[in-house]
Amino acid sequence: MLKKTAFSIAGACLAVALLILAGEALFRISGYSPETYLPLKPGEPVIHEPDPELGWIGQAGNHVWVVGNNPEKRLPHTYWESGLRATAPQRVDRDDRVLVVGCSLTQGYSIADQDTYTWKLQEKFPNVQWLNYSSGGYGTYQNLLMLERVLPLQPKPPVAVIYGFVVWHAPRNAADPDYMRGLRHFKGRRHIEIPYGTLDDHGNLVRHPPESYPSWPLREHLALVTGLERMYMKFRYGAERFRIDYQIAVTKAVIKEMARVCERWGTKLFVATLGVDEGDEQRMLDFEQFFRSENIPFCVCRSTKEQAKLWRAPWDGSDGHPDGRMNSLWADCIALELFKEMPDRQARILGSSAKE
Repeated sequence: MLKKTAFSIAGACLAVALLILAGEALFRISGYSPETYLPLKPGEPVIHEPDPELGWIGQAGNHVWVVGNNPEKRLPHTYWESGLRATAPQRVDRDDRVLVVGCSLTQGYSIADQDTYTWKLQEKFPNVQWLNYSSGGYGTYQNLLMLERVLPLQPKPPVAVIYGFVVWHAPRNAADPDYMRGLRHFKGRRHIEIPYGTLDDHGNLVRHPPESYPSWPLREHLALVTGLERMYMKFRYGAERFRIDYQIAVTKAVIKEMARVCERWGTKLFVATLGVDEGDEQRMLDFEQFFRSENIPFCVCRSTKEQAKLWRAPWDGSDGHPDGRMNSLWADCIALELFKEMPDRQARILGSSAKE
């Protein structure tokens, strides 16, 4: 009897092992691989901290990026309290303010404080205080939540709210499962859980608290597990979360809500598109039509292919984030277009001490 039982157990184990091997082979052929985690780059500081509502925010402190671990290449990356990226050597509060939100492009990921376009705008227009609440990895929805948090704290209605937009924010707003998995790859940066929006049957925005991609046992060893994780996400959330048209629809609903929130607090939203990637031209034209239909002031800051390729931070290399030269282009573009689209704000921004 014991011998028969032992054979039965051994047979069952062998069958399970064969199923796992077959499943592993199938998922690897389909392009899946075991989970890998990407470490911080040499000399990269931890600049984010978890936030129960936003997922993460900038961590206050005088951080320093040491490019390639070369002590002679130190880039100050300063955060004030409440997730604010520094826009001046010292914070000097003023009643007239321009709030800026966005992703790593507006944050100025991997570049020095003085190279960000918000710092350059502060230098150009010192009559108002420029407050940069952006953070790497943020989408439109997280920026909406940030505005809802900080607008009630302002001493008076801000002169304007600028949103640094790019088309590829759309997957983030609907928490595309593939994007969520990408966040998990960089878990050392502390942006893992992401809040997101969906649409109800009437096209209204439905809000969801931060969630993270599932982390099942053996995912670092078996492609089978990573494949099953993705199948689970597709089953749990539905295939539409993977579709760009649905993600864009969510993004438009979020931007409309962002504009309403700004109006509720006595200010105006201005959307600054920071370049258009190849393949996104048609989607950007669709967004431009959307902005016009909703009477949302906007601009599109375009660069040449040569600039987009070469104007990169030395930290990242050729595929990295834009450097100070591109940020100067964005600062000039935003200043010019903001005055054209919102001329009633020009006097408050320029003031009597504005630099030419």
